Amino acid sequence: MPYSPSLIRRFWLASALLLPILMGFSALVLHRSYVTSLDAAEKDALFAQIYALIAVAEFDGELMQLPAMMANPRFEMPESGLYARVLSDKQHLVWQSKSLEATQFVLEDSANCPRAGNSADFESHLNRHPHRYLRFGTLWEFDEQEFYFCFEVIHSQLAKRNEIGGYRRTLALWLGGMAFLLLAIQVAIVRWGLRPMRQVADEIKLVEQGRISQLSSRYPEEILPITESLNTLLESEAHQRNRYKNSLSDLAHSLKTPLAVIRSLIDDQGKDKQVDEQIERMSTIISHQLARANAEVKTVFGVETKLQPVVKRLCQALNKVYADKQLQFNVEIDTEIQCQVEEDDLMEVLGNIIENACKYGNSEVVIVATANADDIVVSIEDDGPGIANELSKSILSRGARADTGKIGQGIGLAIAVDILSSYNGALTIERSAAGGAAFLIQIPGAR
Repeated sequence: MPYSPSLIRRFWLASALLLPILMGFSALVLHRSYVTSLDAAEKDALFAQIYALIAVAEFDGELMQLPAMMANPRFEMPESGLYARVLSDKQHLVWQSKSLEATQFVLEDSANCPRAGNSADFESHLNRHPHRYLRFGTLWEFDEQEFYFCFEVIHSQLAKRNEIGGYRRTLALWLGGMAFLLLAIQVAIVRWGLRPMRQVADEIKLVEQGRISQLSSRYPEEILPITESLNTLLESEAHQRNRYKNSLSDLAHSLKTPLAVIRSLIDDQGKDKQVDEQIERMSTIISHQLARANAEVKTVFGVETKLQPVVKRLCQALNKVYADKQLQFNVEIDTEIQCQVEEDDLMEVLGNIIENACKYGNSEVVIVATANADDIVVSIEDDGPGIANELSKSILSRGARADTGKIGQGIGLAIAVDILSSYNGALTIERSAAGGAAFLIQIPGAR
């Protein structure tokens, strides 16, 4: 059967593929929104600083003067990360803040001064560190003349980038935790939603084991049509089995009564050995055919039968039947091994084969059972003459026998094969270690 992943595993796989994409997209949107808001807030703050510089600036026609002490203390502190300059129309330095004067910074300008009333916002480097530049062009009138000055504020980006990095790490942590929590919640929801399906599976297993005959009706409306159809199928199968059994029983009675009459007439008129043998053969064939037909209509839902007690009862009974041979029965079967075969059928199969081993064995019969993953293999070996390879298959056919000198009609093994086939089992013949026959029975184990 090809491998098919469970619904939970499929959900895990789909979520593992989709959640990272959704969370990554959400992280990108949130990160960009956060960076955009920081940039906008920083730009507003830098414009406020420029407007404050323009408000306190004085121009006398020759020099642009600003107060010796600025209102913002960062303009007075060396390497404070906030700097200011005033440039002329030819970008000559007219004034600079003390925070810029006290350091040997190398400015790497990458933009010209804007026209009056316009601004220029760009990022460049100051001593190889990223800084944001905001320039604003102004016109000053003096004696009916206009003079151009560019007010510039420079702000370090290190603190902002550290803040963005911290936000990115926090965002990843929270979104990762949210993704894990969401996945766990979704799995819990799926498990809860699929619980009725697991209950259906459990009840079907109980039906297979013969503990219940019908599925319950307490299921959601989406599953109820399935359970009702299964119950209808089970009920129909049970009715069909009963009809077959009744028909077979009627057939058995109908056939046995004429045979009994013929036998009584023969007894009254004088017993004929050949006729008696043919009547006995007809009776045996009828029993075989009825057993075979009954095996063909077995239900797939059976009970669990422990193997060891059945084997021991058969050994005790056959030990009395073949007491004159003083057979030694060696049984190696674990007490916990169970098979999914009805006890009567198991008795029929094992009884025929163990009796065959007792009939042809000399002193010992060895019965060993091993349980595999899906089935159970029962080995029945004797120390008799064994069976030739060319006969190992033919004797499993109806009426065939390897030794015509023994009493019997030769149909016991064929009946065993028919019963095993109804349970998807099998019977094979090999050579035993003691030189006799080894019958290997494969039967389904309990699930």
